[in-house]
Amino acid sequence: MARRNYFNTGDVYSEWHRKEDGIFMIDVDHVETDKKTKRPLMLAENRRNFGDPEAKDFRTTQLMAIELNVPGLLVLYDSSVPKELIREKIRCEEDIRLRKDHFERTTGRDFDTLETIDMFHIKRIAPKVDVNFKEVTPQQYYAYLHSLHK
Repeated sequence: MARRNYFNTGDVYSEWHRKEDGIFMIDVDHVETDKKTKRPLMLAENRRNFGDPEAKDFRTTQLMAIELNVPGLLVLYDSSVPKELIREKIRCEEDIRLRKDHFERTTGRDFDTLETIDMFHIKRIAPKVDVNFKEVTPQQYYAYLHSLHK
């Protein structure tokens, strides 16, 4: 786990772990799993695309994917929607008291058509390693994830 949390406050455990010198951890961002067996089907590190694709350290996830013999990915995503708006949409989806009309009234955006991710940039990191990122639409990424379950 990084010593400093550059974006926001993490969960209680992560914040506790950051305080101690000489110990290290990461959290794997995405473990696609088989619904019945719970076995991992794919591991991924993901982050919002800030134009610096090599800034996300994926080496531990890469080693784990190789050891498990599953695909490993580095996934960057583009979003034209501000984080605050995404958080508000998620809050409205999770809280039955907050209806979509509340979201639309307070944000001026259409609840049903607001896409939170515009495009993915995906690079395979295990078992083979891609040199370049590939642009993938959200629908294409969904199709890939579904293919892992077949």
